[in-house]
Order: sequence, then structure tokens, then C-alpha cells
Amino acid sequence: ATKVTEAVDLLVATQSRANVTVRMLGEGMKYVGPLAKSAGLTLTEVSAAMGNLGNAGIQASMAGTTMRQAIQNMMNPAKRAREAMDELGISFVKSDGKLRPFVDILRDLEKASMSTEQILKMFGVRAGPGMAALISQGADAFEKLHDDIQQVGAAADISAAVMDTLAGKENQLAAATEKPEKK
Repeated sequence: ATKVTEAVDLLVATQSRANVTVRMLGEGMKYVGPLAKSAGLTLTEVSAAMGNLGNAGIQASMAGTTMRQAIQNMMNPAKRAREAMDELGISFVKSDGKLRPFVDILRDLEKASMSTEQILKMFGVRAGPGMAALISQGADAFEKLHDDIQQVGAAADISAAVMDTLAGKENQLAAATEKPEKK
């Protein structure tokens, strides 16, 4: 139950700070979640990446598919991708076979000043445009969103803010004075 609350908090925090909804994030997570977890990425990293993709207009299943393909290409690069990585001196995987922290990967890609051709070689036609969008926003934007959504209690904070309005107080009053139905 604790993990569910943390996950909801992350998704709500992402929704409130990026151009996505919780529904869009959930849709995207169906595509990327299992692979991201096995690759060693955290829910916070994936949420932040999907939030920034959403800011670039890549949302829901498109964001999930983009991230899934990008992770797949980073974990098991094709020959062309390996050549582009070697050319730029970029490595995505740690010695334990898991991905490095996503912010570090973005920072390396950003510093490499990659051409569109190199991005497409490395990530393919499906994930390339999304990775180009993440790179163009920069590692700092990713890191800021990542740090912002890590704040615990975002769902409770938003709920409290909604309830602290006139409409929220009216709902509380109505609920308190409502008589239970007889069976």
C-alpha cells in the first residue's frame, strides 16, 4: 500500500508540473514500465522523462513507446547505434548491466552535440524524435522535474488545496449532513 501511495504521488506531481495527465502517464507506463524496471530506472526517472516528453507534445502511449524503444536501444544497441556511441564516446550501461542514471545519460547526450543523423542512428526512427526532444530540453530541465516530483505527498497536498475552497467546504458540509439511506 505504501508503494501505491508513492506511485500515485509521483504521477500526480508529474501531472501538476508537466503537460500530461495521470491517465496519459498510466497509458505510457503500460508500454515502458516493465522494461524500465528491469533496466534499473526508477519510477521517478521514467515519470520525469515522460513529463518532459509531454511538454514536447509526445504523450500517453507515444511517450511510453518512445521510452521503451530508447531503453531497448541503450541496453542492446544495434551495430549502427554501437558505432554512433563509440564515435561519440558514450556508454549507457553500468558494469552491472543496468542503465546509468537517466540524467547522466541525458547530460552526456547533450554534451555530445549530436546531429539528427546520429540521434536516429542511436535511437531509431521510433525513439529518435523523442530523445531529440529530451536532449533539446536539456538535462537540467529533466533534473528539475525529477527533483520536483520526488516531493512526497503531492496527491495529499492537491486534495487538501481543493478541499480548502468554498466548493470543497460545501461538499464536506453536504457529506456531514447527509442522512444514510434506509434499506
